[in-house]
Amino acid sequence: MSTNSSGDEILFNFLFDFLYRECKFGKTTSTKIAAQFTDLEKFVKFNFSVFKKYRSADGNKLIRGFKDEYTTKIKKKIKFIKPEIPLVENYLQLIGRDFIRTQITNLHTLTLEKLNPNPFLITVLNLN
Repeated sequence: MSTNSSGDEILFNFLFDFLYRECKFGKTTSTKIAAQFTDLEKFVKFNFSVFKKYRSADGNKLIRGFKDEYTTKIKKKIKFIKPEIPLVENYLQLIGRDFIRTQITNLHTLTLEKLNPNPFLITVLNLN
């Protein structure tokens, strides 16, 4: 997949959100990892265990504290990324999964005492 600068920005944002939302990495770690890739397929096929060895130009570790659990989290979640479909569709799926996760969490915490029915919606949905 060849991208232009706008495409590179979309890819970076997608990878950042994937690492931050799906893998639950911090913002700094997500940014540092996402910035290393310009191709979605290469990201999907990348061996993330080598990140522990990568160094920046000044000789410091590229991602300080990169743990084996990070590699495990990425391997577990990377199956959701499909390089054969457009990046925008992958992004929409990521946003959808995040939305559904949030709604499920909200449903688990919902009680009748906390329920605040909207009278307009009740009428529109013919629930009265």
